[in-house]
Amino acid sequence: MAVLTFTDADGTHEVRSRFPAPGNRFANWQCVEQSVGATVERMSDGAAVHWRFRWQRGALFELAGIYAGNDGGINFYAAACRLIPHLLTGGTVTVDPEATGVTAWTCRLMPGTEPSLTYDRARFEYTLTLGVITTNGGRMPHPYARAIG
Repeated sequence: MAVLTFTDADGTHEVRSRFPAPGNRFANWQCVEQSVGATVERMSDGAAVHWRFRWQRGALFELAGIYAGNDGGINFYAAACRLIPHLLTGGTVTVDPEATGVTAWTCRLMPGTEPSLTYDRARFEYTLTLGVITTNGGRMPHPYARAIG
């Protein structure tokens, strides 16, 4: 079961889906790798030259099935509402797909993205959409992809 964990001034919180497996996984996972640096035009021939300061690696994904009420005594919706301003003010979140052979990542909000919490009226639940980058520069490969070969 995929889980987002973060700590703010009020303690440690978790955001989980209430869907049964495998529906409780992160959805629409897209790996992102961006070169951070400066690109300039070379004077001699006009070719673009990029000076890379670092790689910025992360992922875009969704967590669906966040129940709007208490789920086993825990309100994951309230935690998701707390997560958004936590990330917008520079906080970190642990992204744990809880998949075999995959470790969790400590992440912060991806520059240029904004988290969103979308309500599904038919199902009475929310979907959290996030773009995050790892704090250590490590890759975030698709956690549920199977090795080929």
